[in-house]
Amino acid sequence: MTVGMMGQTGQEAVDPYRAPAGLQYAVLAVDSYGLGVLLVEEILAEREGKAKILNGGTVPMGVQPVLVAQYTAYGTASLEPMIQQWPAHVPRPWAVLLADVPGPPPVAARYRIRALSARFAGVVHMRYMPALREAVTAQEAMKDKKTLAEAVRLRRAIGGTK
Repeated sequence: MTVGMMGQTGQEAVDPYRAPAGLQYAVLAVDSYGLGVLLVEEILAEREGKAKILNGGTVPMGVQPVLVAQYTAYGTASLEPMIQQWPAHVPRPWAVLLADVPGPPPVAARYRIRALSARFAGVVHMRYMPALREAVTAQEAMKDKKTLAEAVRLRRAIGGTK
């Protein structure tokens, strides 16, 4: 562990287990790293830096992990091994499932999530948002009223706020 140890340059080493000030959510992409993952980070951060996408590494202590996957057979199948190997000392993660079409998710995906749901802190199903197909950035997608409605739902579910 690197807590309080000095590096060769005389600077204090960074502790990978300590969360940066204000960080509440660690967003992890499960099946693909796309605009949906960036949007979830933007929604949870609320322009205050409360969320950060982690590309591997460890989830800092005191930070709530959020796994983001497409609500497809592939997305939920990718989620399964990740949650089965989840370390006991890390808080149970939230699962955010992004719909990729306006219809219901595939039967296999629904059954898999139902079977795994006890391993999550909670599961949020985000409805299809056409802005994710048209926008280039998460900020641009947030201008759409359907996306804003989903943002409110996600914040209420995970953070208990509007």
